[in-house]
Amino acid sequence: MDDDLRDLLMAWGGGTLEESRCETLLARLRTDPAFRRECARQIHMLGMLKVVQAPSPRWLRIEEELRSEPAPAEVSAGKGSPVEGRVMEALRAGAMVNRVRRLWWVPALSLGLVLAAGLWWGMRYRPTPPPVPLHLRETLGVVVQADEVVWDRGSTHRPHQDDLLEPGWLRLRSGRLALALFNGVRLYVEGPAAVQLRSLSHVYCEQGRLSVHVPPQSEITDFTIASPGAAIRDLGTEFGFNVSPDGSAEVMVFRGSAEASVLAPNGTTLRSEVLPAHAPVRIVPERGAIEPAALPPGRFVQPPRVEARPLQLSPEYARAVRAAQPWSYWRFEDASAGRIPNEMEGGPALIIRGEVRCREVGSGNRAAFFDSRRARSHLQTESPWIVPPGDYAVEFLFSSEQYKNSALVGLLTPEDQHLALVELTARDPEHLVHKPGTLRYVQRVPPATFGGVNLFSTRVFFPYRWHHIVAQCRNGRLEMYIDGALAAAADADRVQSVGPCHVLLGMLRHRPDPADDVRSLIGYLDEVAIYPHALSPEAIAWHAALAGCSEEDPQGSRQARR
Repeated sequence: MDDDLRDLLMAWGGGTLEESRCETLLARLRTDPAFRRECARQIHMLGMLKVVQAPSPRWLRIEEELRSEPAPAEVSAGKGSPVEGRVMEALRAGAMVNRVRRLWWVPALSLGLVLAAGLWWGMRYRPTPPPVPLHLRETLGVVVQADEVVWDRGSTHRPHQDDLLEPGWLRLRSGRLALALFNGVRLYVEGPAAVQLRSLSHVYCEQGRLSVHVPPQSEITDFTIASPGAAIRDLGTEFGFNVSPDGSAEVMVFRGSAEASVLAPNGTTLRSEVLPAHAPVRIVPERGAIEPAALPPGRFVQPPRVEARPLQLSPEYARAVRAAQPWSYWRFEDASAGRIPNEMEGGPALIIRGEVRCREVGSGNRAAFFDSRRARSHLQTESPWIVPPGDYAVEFLFSSEQYKNSALVGLLTPEDQHLALVELTARDPEHLVHKPGTLRYVQRVPPATFGGVNLFSTRVFFPYRWHHIVAQCRNGRLEMYIDGALAAAADADRVQSVGPCHVLLGMLRHRPDPADDVRSLIGYLDEVAIYPHALSPEAIAWHAALAGCSEEDPQGSRQARR
């Protein structure tokens, strides 16, 4: 800071200066306009700080001061600003200390009033803040279904269908909620109930009736639901859990097994035992007892039947895909003789393996349903694709029934190595850091079983809802589009001479390592197309709109594409 400016501000704040020094500063103020303006600016800043800290600003005096301020035209005409004038006056008086103490509030409070008015205006008319990005939020899952829910008056968190779930209490007076957590756990809650979502591995029930589905331990290693006097550690099962206001609990395992514990008031385990299927018990914390009980299944919440939402596919969708000239296109309208025919002349059919059926998912439209709970269900081309060097694109629609690590579409070499893979994520794999409940697109050049360039979406997918996906390599850049919008992109090596690749749907690979890392899909795939070239952003948006997966008007998208 300039020495003259520092001395002047010191005097303005209450310090003393020699008379000769005052004369020097006065002379510079008369002859140096830039110095005068900087002095005024610094004094305004000091005043602003004092106004902010003042317990009771004198608003009437401020208003008078504002009325006396000259217009900008007067300042530009050489009349100067009031602050500059007061500085000059103070120096001429020679008694700077007392003068400063009397006048500091005038410019300060003037500026303070302007700032206060601006703050009031900004608080009243500020735009709605953008949503917090997914990677900065501690989200646990989504609300899949909400039926006639009446929230408790004291409930501050009242999510609706398709809302993200964050840690906290859910207090229902009545109604039913179906929740899907990102680790694959599904909770069905019936009111009156008070349930606290603490983390992906821990839920606390103060009161209410719950039904819980937990994936096998190969997919989730730890999940516990507790009450004031009991805890159930799931071992990969489905069970019902009723908690009464007095703290007692009832448990019935429908499938698999679970470890039940009775807890002391301090939360330590008094006793535990493994419960087999169809052997209901009552847990009484007061006696530290786990007692067999003749409880009918109807006493527990039965999971509701949730179906995939209808696919609103425009009749123009298939024509648009064919016009884009894919190498292969499968619509799943027919599955005769264990094969799905190719819509493109000369293209290979898909061979059905396991439990894959074509089901109606909308008016006049069918899709492939994968039920990997019974077998390793998947589809594979009967002959491979000779992947050309350069660009390619993979386009499809999917609807998953749960959050589960699930392979959707892959380009797989005869050596069981991936050139490209699009999959759903649930829990965090040990070797990757990302939010669960998202989509992953990986390309490996040359094909391999690990490594490569990964893309992860910054938004989650929703169970039982249709999503339109395009994963492509375009001009040396990987791109992943979800519902017509670019979700992630990164530079990557262009595909060179790769050789033949099969298209594999609904399963990771044929020889997974470890053997149980199959990543089978439970849900639907439809309208799968493989292109020997990339698609334009306009074409992708148009296709998503025609599939009913975008808010954009299909006609508007068509005009944009043209």
